[in-house]
Amino acid sequence: VCLLDTDDQWGARVAGQIERATGHVSRGLSAGAQRVSALISEGSVYLRGRITPTAEPMQVHPTVRSGIATAAAVSHAASEVVGTAVAAAMSGLGQLGTSVLGAVGSGQNTEMGKVLTATARAVVTVVGEVGTAKDALAST
Repeated sequence: VCLLDTDDQWGARVAGQIERATGHVSRGLSAGAQRVSALISEGSVYLRGRITPTAEPMQVHPTVRSGIATAAAVSHAASEVVGTAVAAAMSGLGQLGTSVLGAVGSGQNTEMGKVLTATARAVVTVVGEVGTAKDALAST
C-alpha cells in the first residue's frame, strides 16, 4: 500500500518543501557570488595600495605573462560556457515543462502536478540565479 494514496495533500507539502529549498539554494548562490565579488574588489584595492610605480617599466618574465594570459582566457571561456549552459537549460526546461505538464493533464490540479510545477519553478529560479551569479563574477 502506498502511503501517498491515503494522503490527498502530499503534493502540496512536497511542493512547499521544494520551494523552500529553492529559496535557500538561490539565496546561497547570490550571497556567494556577492561575497566573492566583494573579496576580489577588496583584494584589488589592497594590492593597488601596496604597489609603487617605478620610473621604468618592470620586465615581466614570459612565463608569468603567459600564465596571466592563460588565466584570462580560461576565465573568459568558463564564463561563456556557463552562459551557454544557462541558455540551453532554460530552453530545455521550457520544452520539458510544456511536455510534462501537458502529460499530467491540468498540471496544478493534481498532487503530482503540484510537485512538477514546483520543480519546474525551482529549476527556473536556480538556473536564473546561476546566470546572475555568473554575470556578477564576470563583472569583477
